Amino acid sequence: MTMERITSIIWDWEREGWFPDCVVIDYADILAAPTGFRETNDQIDEVWERMRRLSQEIHGLVLTATQSSALAYGGKQKVLTRKHFSGRKTKLAHVTAMFGINITPEEEKETEPHLKGITAIQFIKTSNITIHTLDLLKSVYLNIFSCKDFDPEIVKQFTEEWFKGKIVNNHVIERK
Repeated sequence: MTMERITSIIWDWEREGWFPDCVVIDYADILAAPTGFRETNDQIDEVWERMRRLSQEIHGLVLTATQSSALAYGGKQKVLTRKHFSGRKTKLAHVTAMFGINITPEEEKETEPHLKGITAIQFIKTSNITIHTLDLLKSVYLNIFSCKDFDPEIVKQFTEEWFKGKIVNNHVIERK
């Protein structure tokens, strides 16, 4: 899969009247290389630049992952910086925000149900998506704050299918 193909699919959807607010790319660093770039690092950098361009064109979130370096593991640092991410650092110039999730060995052994999980946030201009998972309780909490109109039923359906669960509470508050 290439960024060109992903972009083409999204434009096809938009022509059919469906406009994504969020595009999730499962690990962008392994997408097929764009043509015209010899060096692997240049190819990866170009993919990240194209993801940024796509997010600007659709006025939405493009979410992916990257690897952290060995420096990020086993340390007691609370904040991960550029030196903690592996690969070429120039790809970081194309992101709005990047968050590292680093769990200490003590945190990994945590058994309190309300503490065992992951929290992440993605900023989208003046909007955001926040997710909090509670592994031991098999629960997911998702909050979407958007300046752009979206269909909450589509989000509900996608969330149920993605997490293979049942939505117990669903609240929609319209901004005026």
